[in-house]
Amino acid sequence: MFWSKKVVIMFASLSLILSILLLAACAAPAAAPASAPTPAPKPTPATAPAPTSTTAATGELKFEFVSVTPKVKKGGEIVVIGKTSPGAECTIVMTFANGQVSKLVFPEPMDKQVADADGKVEWRSVVPRVIIGTTKLDVTAVKDGKKATASTTYEIIES
Repeated sequence: MFWSKKVVIMFASLSLILSILLLAACAAPAAAPASAPTPAPKPTPATAPAPTSTTAATGELKFEFVSVTPKVKKGGEIVVIGKTSPGAECTIVMTFANGQVSKLVFPEPMDKQVADADGKVEWRSVVPRVIIGTTKLDVTAVKDGKKATASTTYEIIES
């Protein structure tokens, strides 16, 4: 009797394994013809593309966006980094997709920064539950009677 149980279990196991192999073989896709070229995978960028911006300057003073958080969820943090002349006084203004100017994200005096010795300015703030969509950032830099402006956008998305 011991051998018969063992034989039945082995037969059942073998039947199960054969069934699985048969199903796998039937589900395998047909091989492509040898002459069909395989398309190369398209590379995906590892980082978000640089923000597009417009600038205007008078004299030698310039301002440029170095990085801007490209997409921010409501309640998330936005980081804006720019470069200009050392000591330039920079002011940032944020305008929502509906045209409303924000007083919440970069309120006074957070909206104003003085460029450090390397010309770097940085703003960080939490984006409250506001209007989703493309949001505009305008920065004005002023130093020694000269003025530079720059604009860029980022997206506020659903949380």
